[in-house]
Amino acid sequence: APGGPPATGHYLNAAGELKTKPTQQSVAKLREIGIQPHVLVCRTDHPLDHDLRDKLSMFCNVPVKAVIECRDVEHSIYELPLALQKEGMDQLVLDLFGLKNPPPARNLWEEIVRRILNPRHEVTIGVVGKYIELQDAYKSVYESITHAGIAHHCKVNIRRMLLANAMKPLAGNQPLVDAIQKHGSELFGEPIAAVGTPLYTDVRLYVERGIPGVIYGAGPRTVLESHAKRADERVQLEDLRRATKVVARTLLDLLS
Repeated sequence: APGGPPATGHYLNAAGELKTKPTQQSVAKLREIGIQPHVLVCRTDHPLDHDLRDKLSMFCNVPVKAVIECRDVEHSIYELPLALQKEGMDQLVLDLFGLKNPPPARNLWEEIVRRILNPRHEVTIGVVGKYIELQDAYKSVYESITHAGIAHHCKVNIRRMLLANAMKPLAGNQPLVDAIQKHGSELFGEPIAAVGTPLYTDVRLYVERGIPGVIYGAGPRTVLESHAKRADERVQLEDLRRATKVVARTLLDLLS
């Protein structure tokens, strides 16, 4: 929104309603540093009724028509421009900048969404990269492929593949491997294989320079399942406790 970041409508399950106080406080903080928003774009998964819009308008000092509902879209992020247009945001921005522009004869966004929802073809494309485990590392590449698919009425399934050399055994490393496999089997009740799949970039860099690296999995078996390196990373705490014991016993063996 011109003048500041989007606001957010907070839904409280216990109360069964949206609360405007967080948005009011955000706008108050902006005013403290001399910024007065012209538009409030309210991210929410519930509809904003007239009473909520009136309340935000009054306490945030913006016109009611400038309180824009930005709900979660159903299928694709590319539905969002149509949702904002339905809220009148396009005309609002033109008015704010004093611009006059007649409505287009054809709405290109409607055509884009139609192609996304009703593709004529479907293909799978592999994207190979060194940092493929990072969620946004190749975001521009993924989006470019998606756009190309839209242009050709085609749904594109992207398969992410790691480009890396497998880690190789290092000289003098066998006692470490043996100890981890021994205690891992005892605590997890299953054989612990020594594999050279270099899932994590930071470990690969150490191993390439001759420094032993141990990737000891706890919980989900793949990077995608674990949401690795994201805020909602998934780790099974009991597996983590057992893994910690394995490492502690291994160090005791090596240092004794």
